[in-house]
Amino acid sequence: FAEIGRALTEWEQVDTACAELFAAFVSVARRSIHHAPAIRAYGTVVSYRARCEMLRAAADAFFHNRKKKRDAFEGRLRSLINECQAFSDRRNEIVHGHVSVAYDMRRGRARNIGHYLVPSQYNPRKFKIKTFASYAYTSKEIIHFRQEFTKLHLKIDALRQEIG
Repeated sequence: FAEIGRALTEWEQVDTACAELFAAFVSVARRSIHHAPAIRAYGTVVSYRARCEMLRAAADAFFHNRKKKRDAFEGRLRSLINECQAFSDRRNEIVHGHVSVAYDMRRGRARNIGHYLVPSQYNPRKFKIKTFASYAYTSKEIIHFRQEFTKLHLKIDALRQEIG
């Protein structure tokens, strides 16, 4: 349970870094009074994929008359957004999963084999009738995702600082 909380908190750092990058693309300066409204606007978009599209559109406009910056950062930004979108699927699994105890039912008795984060049974895309759950994460996998989320937020922050 603690690792789930840590991972989700770190994902919020990723999303916050994306909001700040978006604000950098649409604002005059970091300390500008225009910075906060841009972050607030970013937050009104519910879907993370839509937020990424908004970030791409802002970057396109920002780089339009800045060829040197576009050449230096556009490929890195595109790669970073793709990486974020891939990990947003893991974030969604963590948010919409629940912790369940797994049992080994062999030899006629139930033996507790550990706790796993699994999708809810009402989710037909993640919990198939015949194949059970599409994922079953232990704290080890959740820790891995948290570490990847940390790397992402640091990369986004570094990119925003380099872009200026």
